Amino acid sequence: MSEAEPRSSATNLLPDESLVVPTLHKHWIILVWPFVVPAGATVVIAILVELFAPNPLDTQTRALLSLAVMVTALLFALGAWLVRLTSSLTLTNQRVIQQEGVIRRSSNVIPVDRIQDISIKQTLTGRLLNYGDIEIDTAGVVANEVFTYLPDPETLRDRLFVVSGQRRRPASDV
Repeated sequence: MSEAEPRSSATNLLPDESLVVPTLHKHWIILVWPFVVPAGATVVIAILVELFAPNPLDTQTRALLSLAVMVTALLFALGAWLVRLTSSLTLTNQRVIQQEGVIRRSSNVIPVDRIQDISIKQTLTGRLLNYGDIEIDTAGVVANEVFTYLPDPETLRDRLFVVSGQRRRPASDV
């Protein structure tokens, strides 16, 4: 491997293997959701307390509730950050490697010449912010592999199809 080629931080490469795209991590949106849920819950609780509480809450109680909500949001954000940090997808010219896990680490390797179909699922938010899920259908496997919250899923799908086609086609046909 020449010095100009990037090395994967997620895995060691096999001989004659090279990265097709740099190692990918889940989209940054997974860091936002842990704040949205506590913020929404806080607004709903505050409205309900103001509407239905017989006595308004004193300043100290409001401060403690606010602190509890902020600590909860920070714990959820820390968990999301660890998930993003420890989840990676590496696409090489020979295989797709998914690694996940904070405490319990798992790794899944798909040879690119076994890929039969690739589909993308994106929500409206995913289309606007350019992230989505990629589902890979492989030969000889009952269940499809799903990779969630990937940035730029259409480009990744296109690259996977190109690499998969190259691996299935002998070099003399090119």
